[in-house]
Amino acid sequence: MKKLCLIALILTLLLFASIHSQLNNAQTMISTIIVKSVATKGFELAIPADYIQQDRLTVTPSNGFGSGPVAVSGNTAVIYSGVGFYLYVRAGNVWSQQALLVPSDGASVPSLFPTVGIEGDTIVIGGSGATVNSNLNQGAAYVFVRNGTTWTEQQRLTASDGAAGNRFGCSVAISGESIIVGANGATVNGNSGQGASYVFVRSGSSWSQQTKLIADDGGANNNFGLRVAINGDSAVVTRGYRTSAAIVNPAAYVFVRNGPTWSQQQKLSVCEPSGNGGIQCDFGTSISIDGDNLAVGNFFLNVGNNNAQGGVYVFTRSGTSWSQQQRLTANDGGTDGLFGSAVSIENDTLLVSARADLGVPGSAYIFNRTGAVWSQQQKLQVNVTRDSFGQYASMSGNTLLIASPVDNGTPGNFVGAVYVFTDGSVAPTIRSPFDFDGDSKTDISIFRPTGANGAEWWWSRSSDGGNGAVTFGAGTDAIVPGDYTGDGKADIAVWRPSNGNWFVLRSEDSSFFAFPFGTSGDVPVPADFDGDAKTDAAVFRPSDVTWYISRSSGGTTIAAFGLAGDKPVPADYDGDGKADIAIFRPNGTSGAEWWLQRSTNSTVFAAQFGAATDKAVVGDYTGDSKSDIAIWRPADGNWYVLRSEDQSYYAFPFGTNGDLPTPGDFDGDGKIDAAVFRPSNSTWYAQRSTAGTLIQQFGASGDLPVPNAYVR
Repeated sequence: MKKLCLIALILTLLLFASIHSQLNNAQTMISTIIVKSVATKGFELAIPADYIQQDRLTVTPSNGFGSGPVAVSGNTAVIYSGVGFYLYVRAGNVWSQQALLVPSDGASVPSLFPTVGIEGDTIVIGGSGATVNSNLNQGAAYVFVRNGTTWTEQQRLTASDGAAGNRFGCSVAISGESIIVGANGATVNGNSGQGASYVFVRSGSSWSQQTKLIADDGGANNNFGLRVAINGDSAVVTRGYRTSAAIVNPAAYVFVRNGPTWSQQQKLSVCEPSGNGGIQCDFGTSISIDGDNLAVGNFFLNVGNNNAQGGVYVFTRSGTSWSQQQRLTANDGGTDGLFGSAVSIENDTLLVSARADLGVPGSAYIFNRTGAVWSQQQKLQVNVTRDSFGQYASMSGNTLLIASPVDNGTPGNFVGAVYVFTDGSVAPTIRSPFDFDGDSKTDISIFRPTGANGAEWWWSRSSDGGNGAVTFGAGTDAIVPGDYTGDGKADIAVWRPSNGNWFVLRSEDSSFFAFPFGTSGDVPVPADFDGDAKTDAAVFRPSDVTWYISRSSGGTTIAAFGLAGDKPVPADYDGDGKADIAIFRPNGTSGAEWWLQRSTNSTVFAAQFGAATDKAVVGDYTGDSKSDIAIWRPADGNWYVLRSEDQSYYAFPFGTNGDLPTPGDFDGDGKIDAAVFRPSNSTWYAQRSTAGTLIQQFGASGDLPVPNAYVR
């Protein structure tokens, strides 16, 4: 057994040596972020997974359900119908209806010609047909936000220079605290129908217009703003299609933001023969941007002898320059398939729909990238004869949302449906950390190294307000609480540095078990690395930057990852229900660095974020089932969170110098709340995302707050 472990370790070290060489080369290429931008570094280790149908969503009466835009973010989906936008939320593998969103100005939803975007708890609905101050079709955008389980309209957005016929809201997209809205009918410099796009930013609960985007080479009837996309500080805007030789070629314009200022970075245009006669060009029928990756559809592209088979172009950015990486078509594509009806790109995965594939039924395709090469992984279809499956589609993590507006029924009386697919991995179980009573809320809790009869644990139950206490461990032990038994409650646990023994007090019956794993000098890093909803014992060995993981599902993982001086910060950064190996490097080349190895496909992600004296406070602050990179700055009490959705960040003050950060989900809404424990007066302060600020005195001098256990 020892020989096998040694061989495994040698092979792991050899693999790491190769990867580490690439990482060193990549370090000089990381974007200089300092809480601003992120670079993703992938290696040829991707292992694609097949997608399976998770659910089929319908409403009665249908009212055009699924016949308009759809969007998904984490465990929330928004779906068009003729009476409004339906909101669905997922718990485990089950989706249920949460709300129906309707603009407060009373406008008929179909008359708005709506579009939609979602991120976390914010939804934007575009309405290009809205009347504003008697201006027909000036257009508006409606922002809705969720508090707990309740959605309310936060603000109605209009262009500062809006006018009749602008069609503001013909396209919308959201990323973090920024929204972009297209107005393809806007008159610009006297050019009717040239089009424009507007960026709005949120401060607190108020949105304001940040800028108006126009093309450097804009002209009359360009329809600029027909499609928009935004990701962090990059936005993409398309202009209208070419339907005759006399019309200007379509294009996609990339804009970038530096501070509050936006500028055009590059214009992209690829016009190959499309449609009957080959004079048409529909480059830009769909767009999606993620970091330095951009997908642009042309669903009328002629491929060989197949008119309007459709295609998708993938562009990548290096520095400030974009170049075409590949043109994608369906392996089994045919005439009038309309491949490229919708696109959604995320990391190395691309979703493309072909709403007319096989005549009417429609299909969707999954492509995966290995290195710089994209290949078709899977084709998705549903078993009905008439549906336009794929007319609208969206992707978030391992979740696909695909609309089928004429899914069933008879001509003229169609019943729409929307299908949810996942990649077959276990859906992440949303469990609050440090939840000792199983009510899905973090409990205020302390570890007292010098209790009357030994080390003591005290906790305040969020379920009923009562207190619990137990003597367990020694004053020199490291606390390692977690759900080791998989019952949905955190178990009290310690790791003994002197001999590497683990001691776990079962929450079920207060019996305990012990086992050795690790040695003196190791750093305990327990987490659920195998996705079975049980915390696994694990250690990080700084002396040789090696991770040792004892999987509760069986077996041991040994992996070298990191450099001397790194701090281990394992968490589920990719939303697959498994903790990822990750490190926080306080003294990186140009500032604090983060390096993580995704468990989904073993690719490595790197980012510069924070300063050497910051504390790593990782957690899912945005509620998308992915942990966000986050820091707390002791000098001024500021928190900085890098959103996993789009690598934008936000910051806010909470706490003061001398406090100990104690992030947790204190209100049970699936989002980590900023919180601190103040040793000077043993008081807890938690900024709950749905329940307001919590202030509670709990503990005594010398106590250690348990939710601080994994802050590095």
